[in-house]
Amino acid sequence: MKVAVGSMGTNPDAREGGRWGWCPQFILVEPETMDYVAVSIRRTESEKWANLEAIQAVVKNDAEVVIVAEAKPECQNAMTTLGQFVLSRKG
Repeated sequence: MKVAVGSMGTNPDAREGGRWGWCPQFILVEPETMDYVAVSIRRTESEKWANLEAIQAVVKNDAEVVIVAEAKPECQNAMTTLGQFVLSRKG
């Protein structure tokens, strides 16, 4: 099971990213081995496109759980529909 964590850096020690779609990358971690890869999110000025970029990055990399600081209900619903579970401090 891969876990995607919104991140401000490119390794697991980096600070957690902000809102869904606006964090610069996701760190995808395989908890059993702790192997990870950083996946950058293409920057855009549109919140809608930023959210879609983040959804595509997470789904494309087979993450089953997503952890971010904040995710709007629409983003959480989209990910749930695609089979991912989203954890956020604010939602």
